[in-house]
Order: sequence, then structure tokens, then C-alpha cells
Amino acid sequence: EDPVASIVLSGGVSGMPELIPFITQNLGLETTAGDPFSKIIKDERIAKSIGAYIPLYGTAVGLAQNI
Repeated sequence: EDPVASIVLSGGVSGMPELIPFITQNLGLETTAGDPFSKIIKDERIAKSIGAYIPLYGTAVGLAQNI
């Protein structure tokens, strides 16, 4: 069984100030905010304009991919 190597936070919790560094420091695991658009071709200008809100789109992107 492989140990946990990293943590990916999603949704609104990933935007909490200092949460990612806190988890990284206290658990000793690489921690990042998830990007549901990471495998989707997107206009970079639009991506920058919604940058802070990207983790909130996880459910919408997941549902759209199942259509």
C-alpha cells in the first residue's frame, strides 16, 4: 500500500487564506488547490479573470464532462 504523497483541495475551502501552507507545514505533505479546468482547453484571458474562483467550478466542470 502506497502512502499519501500529496493533497489536492477543492471547492470553497481551497480559497481559505493560509490553509494550504498550514496543511503543508503540519502534515508535511505537498498541498495544492485543485483546478477543474486543468485538462480543458480554455481562453487564458478568461481563466485569469476567474482565477480566484476556479476551484469552485469543480462540480460544474465534472457534470459538463458527463454530457
